[in-house]
Amino acid sequence: MSGESPRSRRNRKEREERRAEGGRRAPAESFARERGTPKKEGGRTTGVRVAERSHHLCGNTEEGKRTLKHHRAMGKTARATVGDPSHLDRMAVLRATATRQAARCARRDARWPARNGFFLSVQHALDRYRVISENFDRARFSIGANPLVVGCVPWPAVVHPSRLVGDDGRGVQGSTSWEDVEHFLQGVKQILRPAEYQDLLRKVRLQFHPDKWASRGILESVLDDELRVQLHTWCVIVSQAVNAAC
Repeated sequence: MSGESPRSRRNRKEREERRAEGGRRAPAESFARERGTPKKEGGRTTGVRVAERSHHLCGNTEEGKRTLKHHRAMGKTARATVGDPSHLDRMAVLRATATRQAARCARRDARWPARNGFFLSVQHALDRYRVISENFDRARFSIGANPLVVGCVPWPAVVHPSRLVGDDGRGVQGSTSWEDVEHFLQGVKQILRPAEYQDLLRKVRLQFHPDKWASRGILESVLDDELRVQLHTWCVIVSQAVNAAC
């Protein structure tokens, strides 16, 4: 190229050198250019494929091994959670399910009004116990589909169930005391025949035996840790109060 100016020759040589240098690019540099946000590609994550190329190109190095192991673990996690919500999303779903369960119980309990805003009459407490007992005994509680909330339990007590829960319907506000259970038992003893009263005692004793709750996995369906502990405490209180009355 005789008509080429000195400046043009320099530019041409620089371009040729850059092309030649590109063909001799180091493996690590090639890997750096290929890296990016991992994407799903043919059933495998791009991150895993890039890490495998890095492991191969860089040799059997410790860094290559660590990179490959990390991306493979990420790939397994991604595959395991495909179609599932994230942990935070799942917790939100579970809380919403428990809140809906509590709202259903509150609507049902509205048929038994509280006296002075706190207590049920003995007859209403007995009616509530009978209505809820049947469903409670046959229910299969689960944290995702049928979580246990305070209103699900046929408490043999005169305290109104709305006084036991927090504002969201799931947490704990009040408590069931030994005296509440005693008041219930003393009251129903006056309106039931002796045989009916003894049958009631046997039924409550079986329903609220802590081992019975454990064998049914009832408390495992409670999402809130504080509520789970409180429900177990109330179960023990009821069990002890009924045993004392037998």
